[in-house]
Amino acid sequence: ALHCAGTPTMAAGAVSDRGEDNGVYGGQLQPVLFFTATLAAVWLAESTFLEAPSAAASVDSPTATPREVERACLLWGLFLRGMAALYAVTFLSVLPQVAALAGDNGLYPAQDMLKRARSDVPAPLCWVYFPAGLFWLDASDLTLRAGCLTGAAAAIATIVGAPHSAALLVGCWAALVMLVAVVPMIQYPWDCLLMETGLTAGLLLPALQPVHLSLGVVAPPSAAAVWTLRLVLVRVLLGMGKFKFSQGWRHPDNQHYIKWFLCWQPLPTPLALELYNRLPLWIYPVLHDAMFVFEILVPAAHLSGVYWLRAASAVATMALQVGIHSTGNYGTFNLLTIVLALPLLAPDCPNAQLAATWPEVTAAACLSVLGLLQFPQNSFTTNAWPYVVMPADLAELGDPFRAVAGAVVRVCRLLAPFHVAHGYGVFAPVVPFDCRGQRRVLRISVSFDGGATYPLELPQKFNSVSPIRQSLNFFAPHQPRLDHQLFYEGFEIVLEETTLTNPYFSHGKSAVSRLAHRIIERQPSVLGLFSAAEASVLAAAKEPPTHVRVAREWVRFATTDERATGVGRVWMPCPPPIGSNSRDVVTMVYSAGKPLGENATPFLATPPLCFLVSDDFWGTVAVKA
Repeated sequence: ALHCAGTPTMAAGAVSDRGEDNGVYGGQLQPVLFFTATLAAVWLAESTFLEAPSAAASVDSPTATPREVERACLLWGLFLRGMAALYAVTFLSVLPQVAALAGDNGLYPAQDMLKRARSDVPAPLCWVYFPAGLFWLDASDLTLRAGCLTGAAAAIATIVGAPHSAALLVGCWAALVMLVAVVPMIQYPWDCLLMETGLTAGLLLPALQPVHLSLGVVAPPSAAAVWTLRLVLVRVLLGMGKFKFSQGWRHPDNQHYIKWFLCWQPLPTPLALELYNRLPLWIYPVLHDAMFVFEILVPAAHLSGVYWLRAASAVATMALQVGIHSTGNYGTFNLLTIVLALPLLAPDCPNAQLAATWPEVTAAACLSVLGLLQFPQNSFTTNAWPYVVMPADLAELGDPFRAVAGAVVRVCRLLAPFHVAHGYGVFAPVVPFDCRGQRRVLRISVSFDGGATYPLELPQKFNSVSPIRQSLNFFAPHQPRLDHQLFYEGFEIVLEETTLTNPYFSHGKSAVSRLAHRIIERQPSVLGLFSAAEASVLAAAKEPPTHVRVAREWVRFATTDERATGVGRVWMPCPPPIGSNSRDVVTMVYSAGKPLGENATPFLATPPLCFLVSDDFWGTVAVKA
């Protein structure tokens, strides 16, 4: 069923073209077994050699000192404020892009999407499958921007320690959930992790003290809260690791994965280019093995009761995230993972921590179980599998397993749009077409007469036609959403395959096709996604463009010599990878009338094939597309 979800990466339970089982019961089981063995070894060592540590050497003693309590409160406070700061960054980053993505004249108008959803899915299910909140009343450009500003205001209020800071953090989660329901391209792994962590912390952690009094929380959190958040961090790291090492630790295709990924990743930084050209080839297997240790073995120490071991694992995780953050732009993901690791440095304070109430224990248990249910999934299938699994898929299960499985699917399907828990894992070592230092770049240009073309560059200029103007930039935690999505479109992975819970976000036309139409219409909000110089020229032209040309080209990193001689600054043309069955350049031309070539259908003319409305579990009437 997961394989049928149409995911761009290897789903759990799928079989690769090499004939190898990459499912959770096959290749993905190997890193999980390594993690389990390491965890068992850690606990065995603690019980054998550290059974009675001296009080002077242990900060995990039952009677924590006032200084240790103060340090624990400070670290948990920094965790909450750091997470709130990343919420504020996310909302303020989306703010200038939201009108272009989902405004009245944007790529995916939220008003049109909600109107279709209201007619396709009867109430109240439409409010559950699309939890847009107040956007159901109005989803204009002004309201979308107000939603971003409201979320940022709640995050800033949390940072300063306003009253009811826990409720404010839950409010940040709710604001982002509403935006995700109507705005495309804000459902990437870092957005999912931010929503999951924000809800968990808001429900379980104590309130923050006002910033002018202290940066900490009022008291150390309960054991239920501590272990729930530790489990989130373990699932993130182990999820990334199990997906990355699903072919086994020492598989020959994986040894130089990091080198190829420096070029192949969506938005590389200047450091990625330098490392790609300057690091010797022998170092990549070493880095590969080190990543295996950091993502598969180190997370076991996050669950340790020995302070120095847990603190060392926290430092190792932070170091890994700093390395990834410096070579690729992944929004808030790496900084959020560092913030998640920060409380591992806090000493346990059983004599001072808050007692867990029954509602808190229940919430912690439910969140942990939901997270474990999502663990076999990757970042693309995490919210899609409950929709794909239908009663017919469970028919082979006997009672009572069929009833239990059906209940689990029902609950997960209801909770999926609210982003309560997620699976994690992207970018498997065997990338599309077995790329080795090659990638596709989309180059966009316009023509005013059907002849000469004028290039349109994205703000980061990594798609520039001119070698002189090409550049790589470091801009995380800000995330240019269209730039990131165009990376997937270059590999013909459309938006509906990366945001599988909302079929209105791409069916019938790719994001590139929608972008071409809006360029021809010269919509100011969409033109604002491009470099200021090109957008101003296009807006000032007497007549709108008649054609938009989109070329998919295979490129590679320019070598040090090519960059020194000026032949190429970032990218150089190259032949397609062996076995890709692709030409060097694939060109699509869209005209002011009917687009030519791929996706030749009128804008928003075809209704989405909505699998949500064919809901046998809840008795919803199926709507034919």
